[in-house]
Amino acid sequence: MTTTSLSPTDLHSACEAMAETHGTVRISGADSAHGWAGAPRPTDTVVGTTALTGVLAYNPADMTIAVRAGTRMADLQAEVAQHGQRIAFDAARVRRGATVGGLVATADSGPLALGFGSLRDLVIGATVVLPDATVARTGGHVIKNVAGYDLAKLLHGSYGAFGLLAEVVLRLHPVPPAERTVRLTCTLEEGTQHARTLMASALEPVSLEWADGALLARIEGTDAGTSARAAELADLIGGTVLSEDEAATEWERHAELVDRADVRIGCRPSRLPTVLDACDSAVVAGLATGVATAAVPASRIDEVHDVVTAAGGTSVTRTRQEQRRAWGRHPSALSVVRALKHELDPARRLCDGRFETWFEPSAPTAPTTTASTTGAPAAVSAHDTATTDRTTQEEHS
Repeated sequence: MTTTSLSPTDLHSACEAMAETHGTVRISGADSAHGWAGAPRPTDTVVGTTALTGVLAYNPADMTIAVRAGTRMADLQAEVAQHGQRIAFDAARVRRGATVGGLVATADSGPLALGFGSLRDLVIGATVVLPDATVARTGGHVIKNVAGYDLAKLLHGSYGAFGLLAEVVLRLHPVPPAERTVRLTCTLEEGTQHARTLMASALEPVSLEWADGALLARIEGTDAGTSARAAELADLIGGTVLSEDEAATEWERHAELVDRADVRIGCRPSRLPTVLDACDSAVVAGLATGVATAAVPASRIDEVHDVVTAAGGTSVTRTRQEQRRAWGRHPSALSVVRALKHELDPARRLCDGRFETWFEPSAPTAPTTTASTTGAPAAVSAHDTATTDRTTQEEHS
């Protein structure tokens, strides 16, 4: 099969890429997540987004910014940092040049998801080019805009299966005057107990991660207030307040562990330790968000998928393995996901294979996992389920 490659530079050329091509299309970004999820099948056209870059609108006083989806997140962070602002998002692969659109499409997130949510929460507007070249817009530049169907949440975790995300409006936050990290060497079980203690306190950590033997808690705020809260947090769990350089080293190690992971897992925080016991390998776990990554031998990937499914969670591979499933079991909302696919992409042009057989009309629908509690189909928000219940009484009692 001969594949045509296209690189649109703006919304108009993105529409042309969809309108003037025939057959199947694979949407490609910086390829920082090329090995994640199911293997793309041979395609007629590859539409690359790495030239679809640039800031479209930015008024620092509004605390929002509109960008083309191929813009690298690291470049965007550098732009807004000049005005004392940030996108409160720190997924590990931002360091490797990941684009805004690619991070949305894969539902990636980082330690700051505890305090600020994932891109599902930070994207407040989007422009999407559907497979028939129709342009759909959702949201806008107002943070509390709730008009219309929220297509941005539909695209979060969709791996390009519903449309080409061309433009994105993001919510910004101020860069904090200070931050402190507290570290404690402990087991996963001990870390889980400490996490429950911290989440029941008034200390409000913005990140709370267990990174293969170490519990890391990050506090943000004013210089004096952050120092006092970090000291109180350290006393509460018996940890140590790290220096700035020590904290940077620990969070870099955390990111490296995430980058080496083979499977990403999402489930209720209370069930996460039991699920991770089955991994028996290097693990990074958001103990209050329920999102984790683990290095898993290829021979055990299907077993881990089954354990996660039994716990009512979701899982997807981050390194592709032959003869192994890329995803856990089909979600209970699979019929809804198929209906959306049929409505938005009836010819099934886009990104065939990333969800394996989920969109096949004859694919079995059982066994299933529980539906996502986020309001989006479980397949689309593959790892959002865990985050929504982090403040429930069960987790903090």
